[in-house]
Amino acid sequence: MKLFRCLLALLPALTLSAGAAEAPRPKPEAESGIGRMVADAVFTDLSGAPQRLSEVAAPQSLTVLAAVSPSCPLSRKFASTLAALEDEWREKGVRFVFFGAIDADAAGELAAEAKERGWDGLLTRDADRALAKALHAETTTEVFVIDRARTMQYRGAVSDQYGLGYQKDAPEHSYLANALKELTAGRLARPAATTAPGCALDLPSGEEAALNAPAPSPAPTVTWHRDISRLIQRNCQECHRGGGTGPFELMTKEDVTGHAGMIKKVVSKGIMPPWFAAPQSGEHAVMWANDRSLMEKD
Repeated sequence: MKLFRCLLALLPALTLSAGAAEAPRPKPEAESGIGRMVADAVFTDLSGAPQRLSEVAAPQSLTVLAAVSPSCPLSRKFASTLAALEDEWREKGVRFVFFGAIDADAAGELAAEAKERGWDGLLTRDADRALAKALHAETTTEVFVIDRARTMQYRGAVSDQYGLGYQKDAPEHSYLANALKELTAGRLARPAATTAPGCALDLPSGEEAALNAPAPSPAPTVTWHRDISRLIQRNCQECHRGGGTGPFELMTKEDVTGHAGMIKKVVSKGIMPPWFAAPQSGEHAVMWANDRSLMEKD
């Protein structure tokens, strides 16, 4: 554990020496889970009480789930900002949940960090990584905003004030604060997904996950509530609504089923949603604003 903490402490210096400063950058929404339902994770808070994500998120309009780690230097730099945002948004119906992202961080260390920083929200060590897995968390500085239906509305960096190999006196882009402002005003967060430079998480993936996974269950059935309604809301309703530019409304299940034939035709031909930019990939790929492209599985 001592070696692990030494490596974390050296992380910013190692990055600086390599000349590879890393700041947050926008990510494609479709590949980041934006607009999708987050799995209903069951976890235990730091007091030992069992919690379920659906019950935690239901009472308020928005819930912020913040990955934290008292042993990660970058995570600690954002800790006070998270506390200030929690204070600012509490009375506006936004709840904060802080979950431990690093196995090496003990419950007592998380509790001490919460007390020092002034976090009032629900705190969990997330010992079995239930929340981290449900959110597909990638780093110790990543934050997630979900609505009361557990729809992912934003994921990414708190701001660009701190990153790998650099820090600023003040942020140029306050991603989380801006997302909350837009979402509480009834608008979509833009950008809705960014990278979040921090200590990388090592969640099981690929072959390792397959080896440790239980026996496969039948493929899940596509449902209106969990799948279709969210795709339509995210990709269609901005235009296909009363007074919108779309030729017909897609605001209800009946609207969608009634126009299913036309929807199938234009989506299969790539005509809708209207997005014709060539896909890009790689570290230096340009992320287009208001990207309406759909993933193949959608």
